[in-house]
Amino acid sequence: MSSFKSIAKSGAEARILLIGDVMTDVIVRPVGPLARGSDRRASIAVEPGGSAANQAAWLAALGVKVDFVARVGAADVEPEAARLSSAGVTPHLAGDSERQTGRLVALIDPNGERSFFTDRGANDALVAADVPEALIAGASHIHLSGYSFFAPSPREAVLDVMQRAGATRVSVDPASAEFLREVGPEAFLAWTKGAAILFPNEDEAAVLTGAADPETQCARLAAHYP
Repeated sequence: MSSFKSIAKSGAEARILLIGDVMTDVIVRPVGPLARGSDRRASIAVEPGGSAANQAAWLAALGVKVDFVARVGAADVEPEAARLSSAGVTPHLAGDSERQTGRLVALIDPNGERSFFTDRGANDALVAADVPEALIAGASHIHLSGYSFFAPSPREAVLDVMQRAGATRVSVDPASAEFLREVGPEAFLAWTKGAAILFPNEDEAAVLTGAADPETQCARLAAHYP
C-alpha cells in the first residue's frame, strides 16, 4: 500500500485507477467439525467484500485518490456506490440487468484457515466499455485484480485497458492460487506481460513459478516482468 501512496503523492492530482471485483461475503464459522449430512451450529455474518473493492477502500483510507471500476447487479449500483463513496473511493459501477452482484461463502475452520465458495456473478460480465477512456487518461497508476483475468469477458476488458494504458504503469494482484492453477500459469503470465508490478502471495508465486524458494520465485517472475 505504501508504494501506491507514494505514487499518488507525486502530484496534486495524481490518482490510482483500480479495476476489479465487488462481492457480498457470507462468513461462516462452524462451532466444531462439519457434521456431514446433518447440522452444526455456526456464527454467520454477511459483509461487503471483493478483493479489489477492499483494496480501493484501504488505499482511500491511506489518503490515496482512487477511481474504482466494477460491475454489479443493477439493483445494487446505488447502495454499493454509496458504500464505496463513504470509504473515500470514487466509484464507477456498471449495473448488470441479467446477473446479480458476486457472492462468496467463506468457511473458516477452527485454526482460522479460509475456504471460499465463489459465485462471480456480474463481475464476470465486465466489458471494456465499463472503463471510460477519461479514467485511464487521468490515472497515474492502474491496478488490476487478477480475478478479472479468470473469465473471458473481464479478461478482454482488462487486456484492453493494458493496451490503452500507454506509458502509465500497471500492476496486477494474481488473486487466487486455485484459479491460477485452473487457467494455467503460462496463460496468466502471458496475459499480464507488460505489467510493471506483480503482487503475488506465497502460494500464488509458487503456482506461477513452479518453485517454493522465494529467491527462485523472484528471479523467475523478474524474467516475465522486467
